[in-house]
Amino acid sequence: MIRLIPFAPGDIPRLVGWIPDATALMLWAGPRYAWPLTEAQIERERTRADANPDALRMYVARDENNQPVGHIEIGDVDRIHGLAHLQRIMVAPTAHGRGIGRTMVEQTLRICFDELKSHRVELVALENNSRAIATYAKLGFVREGLAPEARLMPDGTRVGRVYMGLLARDWRARNTA
Repeated sequence: MIRLIPFAPGDIPRLVGWIPDATALMLWAGPRYAWPLTEAQIERERTRADANPDALRMYVARDENNQPVGHIEIGDVDRIHGLAHLQRIMVAPTAHGRGIGRTMVEQTLRICFDELKSHRVELVALENNSRAIATYAKLGFVREGLAPEARLMPDGTRVGRVYMGLLARDWRARNTA
């Protein structure tokens, strides 16, 4: 069983340790952080989250043994238009292949649709992250667009950004059937 709990200062060193290189950082966070990732960069974001939960909500996923196995965020909550954005989703390197990413996204969608009353949840994935894109599609996200070559990777190659969205009514239909 995976449960999401609010991200705390003690989670920062572990999260930094999960990012082994500049490419992994770009896959996880886009250009938000600079390589090498530091605890100070994460602390700035955590402070922003504490100050305004609608701007950013950070969660750590813990398994049945209370071990941290993932990280996920909800950003840019727009209560007027009913929008929320899933971002910076990562499964711990030692926890891959156990369905944790899917479970984290499912639980975060419950927060978005049930607690925050979002009408729509959006996310962006890099085009070369096919495993994540497939997971999002299995959960009901629809591919809505592609920005070709929108992200410059550390090795100098360019990768497209895939835009995906999920409406509350579609999520509810999938979860009540």
